Amino acid sequence: MKPLILFALLAPASFAITSTLVAHADPATPRTAPPLAAPSMEAKASPNTAHAPNTAAAPKAAAATRKGKGSAQAPMVPAKNDAEAEHDHEGMPEHAHDADESNATPFGLKESNTDYFWRRSDQAFHDGDYDRAVANHKAIVALDPSDTESFGVATWLLWSMGKKDEANAHLQRGLKLNPQSADMWDTAAQQYDLEKRLPEARDAYVNALKFTPAGENTMMLRRRLAHAAEKAGDKTLALQTWRDLVKEFPNDPVNRNNLTREEKAQTVVASIGNFIKPLRLEIGAALAGIRARLGLA
Repeated sequence: MKPLILFALLAPASFAITSTLVAHADPATPRTAPPLAAPSMEAKASPNTAHAPNTAAAPKAAAATRKGKGSAQAPMVPAKNDAEAEHDHEGMPEHAHDADESNATPFGLKESNTDYFWRRSDQAFHDGDYDRAVANHKAIVALDPSDTESFGVATWLLWSMGKKDEANAHLQRGLKLNPQSADMWDTAAQQYDLEKRLPEARDAYVNALKFTPAGENTMMLRRRLAHAAEKAGDKTLALQTWRDLVKEFPNDPVNRNNLTREEKAQTVVASIGNFIKPLRLEIGAALAGIRARLGLA
C-alpha cells in the first residue's frame, strides 16, 4: 500500500515537471529575446561628401547619439516598421507617447520618450536615413526644448545634406528657445565656425562665455573663442584671450604656445606696416608730382 500511496502523491508533480521541460524544448515556443546591444557610435561621417566637414570639425561631428546614452548593455525597444517611422516628425503626431507612457524593453525595463527618439535617431543615422534621423531629433526638441545637443546634431545633419536654410532656421529656433544657455550658444558658435561664418562664431562664443555659470572651467571655450576671433580678424580679442588664459593657467603649454604664436604674428604684421607706411607716403607724393606736371592736379 505504501508504494501505491507514494506514487499517487508524486505523479502530479512529475507530470508538471515533464510538461514544462517539453514546452521549453519545443522550437515553436516563443522565448524572451536577449537584450539587443545599442548601436555603437563612431565619429559622425557626413551624409553628403560634397558638403562633408573636415576632421577639424570633430567636436561638431560628434556621435548622433546622446552623450552618455546608447550603452552597449542598454536594452532596446523593438524597432517600429517604416509606416510607423513616417510619423516621427516635429509636432509629435497622433500616436506620440504621453510623458507617463515610457516605452517597455523586451525585459520590461523602460526608457524615457526622449531617450527612445535618441536611440531611433542613432539607428536612422547608421542606416543612412538622415532625414529620418533629423525627424527624430525634431521630436526630441518638441518634447524637451532645452536639449541643446539635439538641436546641434540636427543642424549639423541638415547642413551636411546641403539644406543650409533649414539648418540655420533650426539653429535659430534653438537659440530663441534657449537664449541664455551657454551650451546652446557654444553649439551655434561651433556650427558657425564650421560654416566659416567667422564674425558670427566669435560673437556666439562671447555669448557662451557670458552665460556660463560662475565657477565653471571655461578654458576650452575660451580657446575656441581665441581661435575664432583670430580667424575673424579680431586680433586684439584673440591676443587678450590668450594672455588671460596664460595668466590663469600658467603651466598649460597649449595656451602659452598659442600666445607666443599670436604675439609673433602681430609683431610681424606691425613690422610690415611700419615698413610699408613710409613707402605709401613716398609713392603718394610721387604720384601727386606727376599729376601736377600733367596738369591733372
